Amino acid sequence: MLADRTGDGRFGSRAFIPGTEPGEWRLVPPLNANVFAWVSDVRPFTLKSASQFRTEGPPDLSSAQYATEYNEVKAVGKATGSTRTPDEALLAAFVSTNPVPILYRALREIAVARGLSTAEQARLLAMTSVSGADAVIGCWESKVHWSFWRPLTAIQNGADDGNAATDADPTWTSLVPSPGYPDNPSGYNCVAASTMYAARLFFGTDRISFTLHNGASTPPTVRDYHRLTDVVDDAIDGRVLIGLHFRSADVQGAWLGKKVAQWVNRHEFRPVE
Repeated sequence: MLADRTGDGRFGSRAFIPGTEPGEWRLVPPLNANVFAWVSDVRPFTLKSASQFRTEGPPDLSSAQYATEYNEVKAVGKATGSTRTPDEALLAAFVSTNPVPILYRALREIAVARGLSTAEQARLLAMTSVSGADAVIGCWESKVHWSFWRPLTAIQNGADDGNAATDADPTWTSLVPSPGYPDNPSGYNCVAASTMYAARLFFGTDRISFTLHNGASTPPTVRDYHRLTDVVDDAIDGRVLIGLHFRSADVQGAWLGKKVAQWVNRHEFRPVE
């Protein structure tokens, strides 16, 4: 495996190209970062190409859908003075950190609770990890392709988007600082969906009860689930609540992750006869 992955494109020199026109991604304060564009150039583990499940992209700036998503994240994702309820605030805290250690802790706990053998555990973690890796590669290919602006940029420059239903707020900031890559699709949702749909396909059922612990969030948060893919619903809502994504970026990221998990299940890790 190490020999096969040598020269696979990781840690390359690609950077995102900031734009200046409405809808085009640009550096977002306070981080002002431009990172990880090289992920889009990594050779996938199983997909035919990184663009195999490219997302449909953000809605047109002049559309009613864009205005709806704009005004939603503007209201609920604001750092101060948002419309978040107490329950939504807890979800926002929960999804504000890296999902990978949270999800894999739960998968290990599920594996032990269900009495999986060492080989079965290895298969579960391999299926979910390969699905997650290819979903991230595909996700970043779409980010490079669409290069769509983050909500902070959009809302501060809402007067320039040509949509009469999007009022600008030059002082608006998101609850969590925007990372240094474009909006569509949501990386968090690509990871969450690919991981949990792969787990569902491994177990042959979605009906598994488990708990996710996020001790890295403030406050530390615990969430109970009775279906594996219910995590995805929380991820879609949560990343809007922290002001990092328009809803379509989350929904499309979840779609991409699901499609990759299904592809991996159909074409790889087949039963040995």
